[in-house]
Amino acid sequence: MAFESASFNTTEHQVLAAAAELKSFTAVQMAEHVGRQVSTCRRAIFTLKGAGFLIEPEDQDYRNGSVYEYVGPARTATRTRRNKVTAAENMWRVMRVKKNFNPIDIKVQASAAGITLQDRQVRDYCRKLLELGYLKVIQTRIPGKREAEYRLIRDTGPIPPVMKKLPVCYDGNTGERISDVPNNINEDAE
Repeated sequence: MAFESASFNTTEHQVLAAAAELKSFTAVQMAEHVGRQVSTCRRAIFTLKGAGFLIEPEDQDYRNGSVYEYVGPARTATRTRRNKVTAAENMWRVMRVKKNFNPIDIKVQASAAGITLQDRQVRDYCRKLLELGYLKVIQTRIPGKREAEYRLIRDTGPIPPVMKKLPVCYDGNTGERISDVPNNINEDAE
């Protein structure tokens, strides 16, 4: 789902162009601006938000509806220096789309574009994101019976947080470096 503007439908193109012009808007304002129904604009806004062109600021008054802000394609350019999709990009993309997920869901849905994921790799990535405050445990893991169920609670944008060799995590969306990455995470602690 790494969108390029060419993959958008006509309404999404209209909403994207209007968003670049308006900079900040509600779904109702967008519908008035492009002459479409509010529900149609909401669907387009959802798609553009998922593609990283729009954000929904956390500190807002919802009495008049959600306010969206245009951040442009610069925030969506996750592969400017390379064309290869990484495992972290695939896993992060699935986490952003699904409401609740477990490592097996991530493994199955993120194994694409030549990427083959291992159970351990996905569990480790989920545990690290959990420890860093990106995920919340919805249901604990019972070894041999069920996987832990997670919810993404800190969606900072389309660029996945990257774990570095040093105990540091880098979030490409916010430019934030988190140095409290745990080295030893107990697999059964979830």
